[in-house]
Amino acid sequence: MFRGVLQGASVDLASPGFLCFLSLVFILGTAKARAQITVASISIRGNHVFESGQIQDWFSIKTGRPFSSEVLQNDLRILLSRYHENGYLLARIDSTHTLVSADSDFADILVFLSEDGQAVVRSIEFKGNASIAAESLVPRMEIRIGSAFIPSVLEQDMQSILRLYESSGFPVAKASIENIWAVGSEENGIGITLAIEEGIAARVSEL
Repeated sequence: MFRGVLQGASVDLASPGFLCFLSLVFILGTAKARAQITVASISIRGNHVFESGQIQDWFSIKTGRPFSSEVLQNDLRILLSRYHENGYLLARIDSTHTLVSADSDFADILVFLSEDGQAVVRSIEFKGNASIAAESLVPRMEIRIGSAFIPSVLEQDMQSILRLYESSGFPVAKASIENIWAVGSEENGIGITLAIEEGIAARVSEL
């Protein structure tokens, strides 16, 4: 039979009572370790384009539900994608803070972000458009010089350009974004380069 010392007292390690005590401590400790922290509040700072309620609607993490750092990080990625989709290409998360209560039961989430301005188109260039001049392509686009840059609108513009190529005898033409760059002399100004792969022109009998 083994004996040990616990806080200066001699304890019989084979004692059933002591083993039960250790089991209870282990169970309680494990339960505490596994207890999930509940989100008490979510606060957004620095947002002007989207209201805080709208942002929280996008989040999977919710008040009253268990806290998860993985879910929060994914929510922040979604938030930035919403900004980028609306032309705020320089929007960023400055910091996040999770304030856990003293009893480790609740957490307050603080998100600080910077929106910056909406990107404005200052230049549109084309490459590979040997058969159709840029002067004929630009009128097919909703995005113009001086307009806000909205990625989804640019995608629609490329489809419009491809329809022009198809009607002009280039049914397999392709369009892609080759580059988007910052125009240094303009605040939030960007330039766009669209690459055109015209493909082989179809003969009239093939159309």
